[in-house]
Amino acid sequence: LQYPSSLLTKNKSLLFRYTVYTPQEEMKRILLAKPEDRLDTLRKVFGIDRYKRIKDNGKIVLRRMREKARELEGATQDLQEKVLVRAEKEEEKKVLEKRMQSLVPEVSEMQTFLLEKKKEWKQVEDEQKRCQDLLKDIVFCQKELERYAHEKEEREREIAQISATISLLRQTVSSAVRFDQEQFLHLEREEKKEEEKLRLLLADVHRGEAEQKHSRTVQEQVLSLSSCPTCFQEVSSQYKDHILEKNKETLQRVAQNLREKKGEEEKISQHLADIRISIKALQECKQKQALQTLQKEQIEEKEKRKTLLQEKTERFRAIITKQQEQLFTFQKELSQLQEKTKDHKDLSSTIEESEKALRELEGEAHRISASLQGVLAFIASVNKDIEKKMVLRLSQEEMQRVQHWLSQHFLPNVEAMEKQVLFEVHREFCSLFEKWFALLMDSSSLEMSLDAEYSPKIVQDGYEVFYPHLSGGEKTAGALAYRLALNQIIHSLNAKIQTKNILILDEPTDGFSHEQLDRLRIVMDELAVPQIILVSHEPQIECFVDHVIRLEKVGNVTTVLD
Repeated sequence: LQYPSSLLTKNKSLLFRYTVYTPQEEMKRILLAKPEDRLDTLRKVFGIDRYKRIKDNGKIVLRRMREKARELEGATQDLQEKVLVRAEKEEEKKVLEKRMQSLVPEVSEMQTFLLEKKKEWKQVEDEQKRCQDLLKDIVFCQKELERYAHEKEEREREIAQISATISLLRQTVSSAVRFDQEQFLHLEREEKKEEEKLRLLLADVHRGEAEQKHSRTVQEQVLSLSSCPTCFQEVSSQYKDHILEKNKETLQRVAQNLREKKGEEEKISQHLADIRISIKALQECKQKQALQTLQKEQIEEKEKRKTLLQEKTERFRAIITKQQEQLFTFQKELSQLQEKTKDHKDLSSTIEESEKALRELEGEAHRISASLQGVLAFIASVNKDIEKKMVLRLSQEEMQRVQHWLSQHFLPNVEAMEKQVLFEVHREFCSLFEKWFALLMDSSSLEMSLDAEYSPKIVQDGYEVFYPHLSGGEKTAGALAYRLALNQIIHSLNAKIQTKNILILDEPTDGFSHEQLDRLRIVMDELAVPQIILVSHEPQIECFVDHVIRLEKVGNVTTVLD
C-alpha cells in the first residue's frame, strides 16, 4: 500500500482506518470527540503532526534552556568580585616581588662573609679536633699501659703458681708403681671359675636342705597317720616303724652330704675372698699408675704454659716501654696545640651572630617566597575560575540568543506554518465535506460545515444545532460525508499511498431513508472508485451494485450462501 514508514506503528494504522476501511460508528466517534483530541488525530492522519511535535519539543528545549541559563547565571554572578580580588592579589604580588629583589643581595653578602669566617673556623676546628683526638689517644695509652701492666703482673703471678705446682707434682711422681696386666686378667678368670663352683655347690645345698625338709615332713605325717587316706584301712605300727626307719636312713645320708657340701663351700668362699683382695690390690696399683701418668702429662703441660707466659711477659714489657714513649709524644703535641687555639673564642661568637642574622634574612626570604607562591597559586586559581566563568558567561549569552531566536522566531514560524497548512487542508476538506453532505441529504433546511477545529457546524432553519441532537440518518450522512472528504484529502496529501482504487464501507446507510439510499448511488458514481465493498442489510442497495455476496450467521458460525 506504500504507507510512509513513519506512520507504521504497533498500534492500529490510522491511515488504513481513514482511507480503506472505517468500522461502524468510528467516524461518529471522531465527530463527537474533544476538539483538541480531534485535531491531534487529524494531524496524524494528514501527516502534519510533526509541527505540533516541533512546538512541544521546542517548549521543552526552551524550559530546559531557561533552567540552564539560571544555573549559569548563578555560577557567574560572582565574576566581577573575582576580577576585583585578582587585581588586589596582583598588587600584593608586586610588593612581595620588590621586597624579594632587595633581600637577594643582602642574603648573598651575608653568605659570602659567613663562608670566609667558616673557613677560618674550619682550621680552628681541625686543630681542636686534633686536640680531642690526642686526648682520646692519651687516655687510650694510659688505659693500655694500665692493662698491660696488670696483664704482666697476672702473668708473673701465674708463672709463680705454675712453678709451685710443678715442684709439688714432681715430688708426687718420684716413686714408680708397676701394674701386672696378665696377673690381673688371670685373677679375674679364677674369680669367675670359683664363683661358678660356689653357685653350683649352693644349688646342691639347697636341694639337700629341701630333701631333708621333705623327709621330716613325711616322718611327721606317718606318725600322725591312723588310717590310709586312699583305702581307709588302719595303718599298723610295724608299717609305720618300717617307714620311719627307712626315712631315718635317708635323713642321715642327706645330713652327711650337707656337711660335706658346706665344708667345701667354706673353702671356695675363702679362696674367692683371697682372689678378690688380690684383684683390688692390682686395681689400686693400676689407678696409681694412671694417676702418675696424668701427673707427668700435667707437669709437661705446665712447663709449656710457663714458657708461653714468660714469652708473653717479655712482650708486655716491650709494649709498655713503647706505650710510654708514645704517651710522652701525644702529651707534648697536645700542649703545643692548646697553646695555639687560645685566641679563637671571638671567632666563634662572630660566626654565631652572622648565622643568626643569615637565618633571619633567609627566614624572611622564605616567608616572602611562600607568600609569593601562595599569591601566585591564588592568582592562577582565580584566573582559571575567571576563565571558566567567562566561558560559562559566553555560554549563557549564547543560550539567551538561541532562546530568544526559538521563542521569538522559530516557534512562531512553526505555528504559522502549521496554521497555513491546516488552513489549506481545512478549506479543501470543508469544501468536500459540504459537497458530500449536500448530495446525501439534498435539503435546503439543514446545512453542515466545519469550524476551525474541524468540528461539525450545523444550521437548521437558521438555528444552530448540535450533532448529538440530529436524527440517525442525519448523523450517518454527516459521518459518511466526513469520511469521504477525509479519504480524498488523505490521498491528495499522500500521493504515494496505493489505496485510491478501493473503499470499504461498513453499514454506511444506518438510519437512511429510501431517498437517501438512492442518493448514495449518486455519491458512489461521483467518487469514481474502481472497487467499493458495501456491508449492509438494505435490500435496496442490491439494485445498483455489480455483485452481491450473502452471508448467514447461525449459532456463531457464518457461512456464504449461493
